[in-house]
Amino acid sequence: RFAEDACAAGGGRRAEECDTERRGENPTTRPGWGKDGGNIVRDIVFFGLGVMYISSVWISTFFVGNILALVSYVFIRPLNQVWHESFLDEMARVGWGQIVDYIEHVGRLSPVFTGDLEALSTPDHPLNTGSTGNKIVMSNHCTAGDPVAVFLVGHRLQRIGNMRFMVKKALLFVPVLGVAAYFLDFIFLSRNWNKDEQAIRRVFRSMLEGTRKRLFWICMFPEGTRITSQKLRESHEYATRKNLPILKHVLIPRVKGLHACLIGLRNEADAVLDLTVAYSVRKGETSDLGAVGRGYLANHGKIRPGLADVMLHRSAVRTWPIHIHVRVIPVAEIPTDQKGTADWLFKVFQEKDQLLDHFNTHGCFPGPPNDLPRRSVAQALWGLFIYSSAALLGALICNSMLHATSTMVLPVAIRSVCILLSEYFFSVTVGGACLIVVLS
Repeated sequence: RFAEDACAAGGGRRAEECDTERRGENPTTRPGWGKDGGNIVRDIVFFGLGVMYISSVWISTFFVGNILALVSYVFIRPLNQVWHESFLDEMARVGWGQIVDYIEHVGRLSPVFTGDLEALSTPDHPLNTGSTGNKIVMSNHCTAGDPVAVFLVGHRLQRIGNMRFMVKKALLFVPVLGVAAYFLDFIFLSRNWNKDEQAIRRVFRSMLEGTRKRLFWICMFPEGTRITSQKLRESHEYATRKNLPILKHVLIPRVKGLHACLIGLRNEADAVLDLTVAYSVRKGETSDLGAVGRGYLANHGKIRPGLADVMLHRSAVRTWPIHIHVRVIPVAEIPTDQKGTADWLFKVFQEKDQLLDHFNTHGCFPGPPNDLPRRSVAQALWGLFIYSSAALLGALICNSMLHATSTMVLPVAIRSVCILLSEYFFSVTVGGACLIVVLS
């Protein structure tokens, strides 16, 4: 992979300049129709495929993550809570997994893993705690696409269905996604600690009480927001006032959410997974690079790949690199008091800042890359088939419910629309699956 070659060579050129030199393009070229090695017709085809796929995922998630989840909650959970929770986890594993498969196979996202990830997937390795190894996952935050990096790690370790994210409360009101996230025990934060602490405790009770404790990865971004040049300056000002070291590539982390997790889950989680995510490609030139300068790192500003790059576009000549360094930190090594946790977390972010500084200089993280391949096309298609089948079942249940109530409450027109939507998403997913086979 190109970033690894640049790191090994210790070159001093910016990553985007090296990459565009390989493509024979001007580094200031911005994405657009017919660019990035393609042509207008090809880009329109892939844009249409991406729109259809996103629509399909949205509709499928409505039938699986809303309708089937509600049916399971009402009818299955009272009889057997384990079955209900296992169903939700499995549907999350398949649903998120097929999105990651699409991004890697069609969007050509190319993750470069370093650190402890390969050890976590190796049997009998001391860091591999097996299926019972619950984790607290934290990462630096650069762009709206950062959760994809967390999904990539979970997908490689077959734990993507057990992820529970700490997210802004606004997500709860997003149609379809908000209800699905609620059923999956996401933690909705309102930036009011009294309310947020109650939300965190509610989710912990849901996971740990009952006949079976749920497997989990609690995922968070301790910086609390995405890094920008303005926020980085504000972080520097705060550090100066508090007489703290200046962090060049990350914001000063917030400790309360992590400390609440460590207190509430200390006996259930065995380790913290510390992810450091780095991007090396920008959309053209950026005049305000802050302390980063003109190195390889492109973690704030206009970063590529964005979600549009991997969902609505497919480059004809390149893959999209995303660099993920994984560290495993045993929970037993972390202080229990809030002051100790805050000092420990700041130290971890200092080390994270040093890792990003290394990336900025060399174009990669230290250490050899982990050899963890993506899932095969056959596995990706199987996941797509399972999720589509579950969505079809949800559509049939929804259709039956509407049919039973149409004469009393709902007009027949709504039932017809439901049938059309179910036929649409099913045909789109099957067509998308065929294209994945051809394109890969």
